[in-house]
Amino acid sequence: MQAPLFSAGLLALLLCPTPGSGQTVTDALEELRTGNYEDAESSFRSVLKEDATSIRARRGLIDVLTFTGEYDEARSIALEAPEPVGIANALGEVLVLGGNLDEADAAFRRAIDGNAPDALTAQANLAELLFNRGEIDEAMRRFDRFIDIYNGADGRLRAEDLVAVGRAVTYLGRAEPTLFNDALKAFDEASSAESYFEATIQRQEIPDEMPEYEVDGEQPLHRVLTAAGIASSGGEVRRLVGQGAVSVNGDRVQEFTQAVQPGDEIRVGRHRFLRVTKATEVS
Repeated sequence: MQAPLFSAGLLALLLCPTPGSGQTVTDALEELRTGNYEDAESSFRSVLKEDATSIRARRGLIDVLTFTGEYDEARSIALEAPEPVGIANALGEVLVLGGNLDEADAAFRRAIDGNAPDALTAQANLAELLFNRGEIDEAMRRFDRFIDIYNGADGRLRAEDLVAVGRAVTYLGRAEPTLFNDALKAFDEASSAESYFEATIQRQEIPDEMPEYEVDGEQPLHRVLTAAGIASSGGEVRRLVGQGAVSVNGDRVQEFTQAVQPGDEIRVGRHRFLRVTKATEVS
């Protein structure tokens, strides 16, 4: 089985934040990306010691152990997961590397059937496994489903899902070469999504494009956020402000009734943004 073009575990770490251990995991992820495996392993293990349910930390530790060739230890870490479905795809990838293909098949199917966060990657992994075992027809049927998945997603796929689409369409391109261009498009979109994540979440930059909400003049923050659909109620806005999760133009909000006006840019949490604009005058 060919190694994925991007580590599924690494992408899952990027795109599935877990409350409570985010900064520690983010530091460990940076250590992993720069090849500082010893410190990354120590950091991920530290998080798991405090919170054994952290899927991000467990996936990160599995990545470290996989990159350093410690497949048996990576398999053990995966099997110790309190919630097996969330880590099943990562387990399957380790099992493939260790040559345990029947167990890997079962692990990928567990992730798919359990609708794990990385179920699409598990689907691509399973189809690839089947292809390399000679079950070509079944593999191609599974790869073919990705075209409908992509077309039906209307641009809402995450980076790791787009990588899975690209991998699948690459196999389809063997029979229909024009599809190779679609595979390249999926990989390009995955790269763009990854760059957006790194800029907005890791480096805390404000994106150039974001949803907009029109107002006539100054409006209370809680009304704007609820009317724009960013929050479900004023009570939720109050809670988010109390947690320090809301900022306007880079400054943390202290009162949920704070006034906002056209030109303000609001950030809620790590990846929700809203630009307040002036309502268009009707002549």
